[in-house]
Amino acid sequence: MSDDKYPRSEGGLWLNDRKTAENHPSVTGHIQISPEQLKVLVTLHRGGVAPEKIKLQLAAWTRTISQGENKGDKFQYLRANAYYPEEYNHLFEEGAQPEAETKAPAPKPDADPDDDFPF
Repeated sequence: MSDDKYPRSEGGLWLNDRKTAENHPSVTGHIQISPEQLKVLVTLHRGGVAPEKIKLQLAAWTRTISQGENKGDKFQYLRANAYYPEEYNHLFEEGAQPEAETKAPAPKPDADPDDDFPF
């Protein structure tokens, strides 16, 4: 994993040139999740952080496309950092093992119906 406590992913938002109705998004785009960030997210999930508490902190910059047929067009460059509170730092210490997932004990097999017969 990288030395950065909050690994980054990057992406962008561009004007939606296919917008044909008012309820269509004004911009569309993507974020590419880095392998380091995916490891952090999986570690947090396995470490017991509820999914609603795992978040990506976003930042955006207006940039200009510098080459190609869309040269000069503006877009929003995005950066997403996997963020977690300090209380979960222990999950990332060297040698830390994720807490074991709790599983219900396997059901005991039903008694063999033939056991009731005296022979």
